[in-house]
Amino acid sequence: MEGWKYELFDCGRNPFMFIWSICMPCGYHCMQTCDAKHAEPENRFAGLRAYSLVLFLGPIGASINRYMLRKTLKIKDNPIMDLSHFCIPCCAVTQEWMQVMQSMKGNEELKITQLKSIRY
Repeated sequence: MEGWKYELFDCGRNPFMFIWSICMPCGYHCMQTCDAKHAEPENRFAGLRAYSLVLFLGPIGASINRYMLRKTLKIKDNPIMDLSHFCIPCCAVTQEWMQVMQSMKGNEELKITQLKSIRY
């Protein structure tokens, strides 16, 4: 895969998930957890790792999650852009969500409420 299919400010393409990341308590954390679980289905602890990183390290953990997601999905981008979680975290997590849902589910407009339960 080349670069990101969606630009950083394409978060308006999935407004539900953008608002979810802002308003829902731990919504941001849940989005990164689901991204990790869908991008790495063979790794039992991918979701736990992603949630723990963002919970305990905040934007540093979110940036690490973004780096790992890029590595898993083979997205070529400047590693400095992984630090976008410090400036515009809701746009960054929505971009990741849309990329994973398009890659794994075939629909970037999928909402977190439409996913079937994820087994941990």
